[in-house]
Amino acid sequence: MWPLWILGIVSSLGLVGAVAAVILVPGVAIPVLQAVVRAVLKCKPCLAVLAAIALLFAGALYGVHVEKARCETRIERLKQAATAAAAQRDADIRADLERHYRPQISALEQRANTLKGEVDRYEKSLEEAAAKQPSAAGGRCVLGTEPLRLRRPQKN
Repeated sequence: MWPLWILGIVSSLGLVGAVAAVILVPGVAIPVLQAVVRAVLKCKPCLAVLAAIALLFAGALYGVHVEKARCETRIERLKQAATAAAAQRDADIRADLERHYRPQISALEQRANTLKGEVDRYEKSLEEAAAKQPSAAGGRCVLGTEPLRLRRPQKN
């Protein structure tokens, strides 16, 4: 009956506690551990439990190291595939937008250039008209041609 009591202490303290007991008190710990090992080796259910624990421990180590590395590799591959798909999708969208809106943008740019030319011609005509007509005060207007922009051109 006493080996089960010792087995309970060793299982509570764990492997580190057993090693510490062997180092600190070898005269007592070694015979106790020998008795525990003999009792465990004689017990078939105990061996089955130890085998199950060993398999679970090996599975945990395998999962932590091997499967974790596989998962990280797979995740990295998926991230790269997603990045490539996003780049392709962006290129497709850019090409579609360019194809759809380029004619409209060209027409608007052409219209803007036409209007800018008209505005430039109008400003030039205002400046020429101001240069030809002296102001009522005599001579050129001190304000320049800026006030003339607010008025409609006079028809001669």
